[in-house]
Amino acid sequence: MEHGYGYFVAGTVCFSLIPMKYLERCSRLAALILLSVCLYSTTQAQVQSPRYVNVNLNCKGFYEYLPSGYANSPGQKFPLIVFVHGLGELGDGSAAKLPLVLRNGPPKLINNKTWPDSFNVNGQWHKPIVISPQFIKWPTPGDMDTLVNYVVANYKIDRSRIYVTGLSMGGGVTWNYASNSTAWCRRIAAIVPVCGATTPSTTRGALMGKQDLPVWATHNQSDPTVAVSNTNNYISYINESATPPDPLARKTIFPVSGHDAWSTTYNPNYREDGKNVYEWMLQFRREFTSTWIGGTSTAWDNNANWSEGIVPDANTNVVINNGNIIIKKNVEVKSINIARGASLKVDPGFKLNIVQ
Repeated sequence: MEHGYGYFVAGTVCFSLIPMKYLERCSRLAALILLSVCLYSTTQAQVQSPRYVNVNLNCKGFYEYLPSGYANSPGQKFPLIVFVHGLGELGDGSAAKLPLVLRNGPPKLINNKTWPDSFNVNGQWHKPIVISPQFIKWPTPGDMDTLVNYVVANYKIDRSRIYVTGLSMGGGVTWNYASNSTAWCRRIAAIVPVCGATTPSTTRGALMGKQDLPVWATHNQSDPTVAVSNTNNYISYINESATPPDPLARKTIFPVSGHDAWSTTYNPNYREDGKNVYEWMLQFRREFTSTWIGGTSTAWDNNANWSEGIVPDANTNVVINNGNIIIKKNVEVKSINIARGASLKVDPGFKLNIVQ
């Protein structure tokens, strides 16, 4: 065979008038080309872009990670993971300061090309969008919600699958945002607070429990910066509330010292019960009900939840029997049926066309 002849046709070896030594060279060249294509594809799947955007007074920039296939899937909606940095990464969102966000967590993994392109959950592959904002000062729950509003309005987000995680300051912000109100808690499909810097509250814990918010909190046992009791107490307040969640909130207390519980938590190779934190989050979604319970609804998230405080999406109908609905800008619904005794209000600047 060393004197044989051959050529390539669509990757198949056929025999003809080309010496085998050239064929072997072509084989090596083809292998190198294939390897280069694979490496290029992997690199392309790990693109993380800075966005210098005035989201609100406390956020002027963020990193955007769009999974492979995002641009070529016009009708597809993607899960969203919002990562909130620690106190040491505060900044004004400028080109000089925004890279501080790349120090830890998912943005670090993406920047280092070690972020998985997709996650297998119960036999299905999922590709989340990752948004990593930079805040100027310690963010409020309102800062977080306007950020989520911006992302939902500008990206192809599956609104039933919004996940929030953060470390230290960001862990505290995660706790605070999820427990601030029923509406905001219902907006989130799952949270992973890491050594969260906040003061646990029985009231807030009960709210998260009542709304069945999936929680997985992590902390180091001997954390000198944020006491491990923060995580222990919050998990207890949630699970021991009058209406404990399903599933129960879970915690992982690493038997080590130091503040850094995030390196292990965010490592895709660290798993409990067969799942890393990303796979664990991605298994949950908010299943919205179809019962309008009255009162005033503010359509700030255009979500598919008909409970008070949240409105349906553009493919459903809204029936209001004896309450008010306030429609803000950039909100669409298929139809609104207003019964006697109800009212409709719109924000200034909102154009409302009524067809009889």
